Amino acid sequence: MPESRRPIAAATVAVLATVISQGHAATIEWVRTVANSRFANDIHVSRDGDVLLAGTTDVAPPGLNPLLHDAFVSRFSPAGEPLATTVFGGELEDQIWAITSDSVGNAVVFTMLTQEVAKDRSKTPNLVRIDHAGQIVSRSELKTDRAIVSAGFDQFGSLAVVGYGESGYVTSRTASSGEIEWTEPLAIDVQIPSIGALDSKGSMYLTGTSDPRGNAYVAKVGSSGGIEWDFERGTTSCDYAGDAAVDLFGNVYAVGFDNEGSLDTGGTNGAFLSKLTPDGELQWTRNFGSDGSWATSIEVDAWGNAVVIGIAGGFTSSRFEPFLAVFDTHGELRDSIGLGGGIRSARSVSLDNWGNAYVALNAFQASGQSDGLVAKIRYVPESTGMSLLVLTMAAVLPCRPASAGPRS
Repeated sequence: MPESRRPIAAATVAVLATVISQGHAATIEWVRTVANSRFANDIHVSRDGDVLLAGTTDVAPPGLNPLLHDAFVSRFSPAGEPLATTVFGGELEDQIWAITSDSVGNAVVFTMLTQEVAKDRSKTPNLVRIDHAGQIVSRSELKTDRAIVSAGFDQFGSLAVVGYGESGYVTSRTASSGEIEWTEPLAIDVQIPSIGALDSKGSMYLTGTSDPRGNAYVAKVGSSGGIEWDFERGTTSCDYAGDAAVDLFGNVYAVGFDNEGSLDTGGTNGAFLSKLTPDGELQWTRNFGSDGSWATSIEVDAWGNAVVIGIAGGFTSSRFEPFLAVFDTHGELRDSIGLGGGIRSARSVSLDNWGNAYVALNAFQASGQSDGLVAKIRYVPESTGMSLLVLTMAAVLPCRPASAGPRS
């Protein structure tokens, strides 16, 4: 049965609704929580408009160890009504890496389920399909001889993964007969590449940090598995590209952080947004936010606006806080909104077709654990810009901003 939910504490709602500066058009429509969730990791707006939130939880269903983490998927209506929550997992700690939906609105998740056999732990990739009522309708194990390091779904719901083995990094866009079919190894020197974006032609865009140069790195991998182009840009310190998005014309937007603020004239030590041509040539880069800020997730809407989330410090307190910012195709800031207080991170952003952004957030409990949250932010795509504010995101980074505090 779908798991019951408790409402988010009123004090937390008040914190989430705190606007850091006035005059912007973006507004927080609603915020919802999932009971006893440990961490919200990914978010997706389904084809029928429902909002799907995925992550790991401290609550285990009957028959599983309640002291270990399991996977969860929660479904909300566009108005924020909780519809269903499903908890599932293996014998040990489990993780959901990516979520999408199929043609009828079922949630489809790529998850790593951990089992223990003869005292050896084994992580097994699975595809799990969950219906509108929160019932698991199918679950298939994917066989592979490589370690999975990143996964994502394209706009058609097809799975893409990056693996690692003795020969280096490999990619896959197919999983026939329950087995992941790998391409030839990639000729890249990068620390743990992530799938930032996937386009309609079967290409994937990898992001990360180049090794050993420590530059922000983006590469386009074609449908056959070969690298079509790669792009590096950085400072003398460690820089990182954490996510990417592709617009309708094939332009690529990448976000991350740099440690010296020299990616753009007059920039600060912190978050950046770069726009590349379809051939991988740099069009422009914008630094924004306070020192130590970084941008961690991006989507491009139907108007060509880049909707970016990340974390920045110095707005309502000395602590780092989350932000959502909207940039036009020329890199001009059009709108922004910030959240303060107990928000720990914002992991992912997903857009609908009506100018709404949905963000996966995490907020501290009094116990030190976190509750997974989803927030709906209404922004006006054609609005003219305001000063930068703040909304979220903690990520596993190979290096961190020079002025940032300890990573959560």
